[in-house]
Amino acid sequence: MPVRKKDAQRALSLLEEYRTKLNHTEDWQLRLSIQRVIDIFQSNLFQALIGKCTYVIFTLIHLAFELLGNLLLTLCLSRLMLKA
Repeated sequence: MPVRKKDAQRALSLLEEYRTKLNHTEDWQLRLSIQRVIDIFQSNLFQALIGKCTYVIFTLIHLAFELLGNLLLTLCLSRLMLKA
């Protein structure tokens, strides 16, 4: 299942909300790990990859339907030729 930009934004929002609820002294390792994930989600590279992923998926779907359409057309033509 592809990652959508709105899903990533929602995850980022939830992580930021959770991070603010953590105790500053006891949960410092967890806070640090969550901050690293937040930084990744906010990075230009991650945002670009999400956009690229969406583009690639739509392109592959388009190509699959195009190939399927060509295959069906070929099958129909071959059946017509066999009947003639």
